[in-house]
Amino acid sequence: MTNKNYEPEEWLDTAGDPLACDEKLVAMRENIAEINDIVREAFEDAILMGANEAQFRQTLKRLIDQLETPYSK
Repeated sequence: MTNKNYEPEEWLDTAGDPLACDEKLVAMRENIAEINDIVREAFEDAILMGANEAQFRQTLKRLIDQLETPYSK
């Protein structure tokens, strides 16, 4: 799987060190690719329905910004 322009050059752990486990890296890339597909479909639907593109983008950014971790830090 190739590195997409929206992915970081390397995934980091909570200490800032690169993730080295190949299985974790594959899972991260697959998850991001799946999210990209879902968001792209929703974006295209919104545009086809006449929604304001800038507002839709802002809504997606707010959605991401408001995610909370379910795990204690």
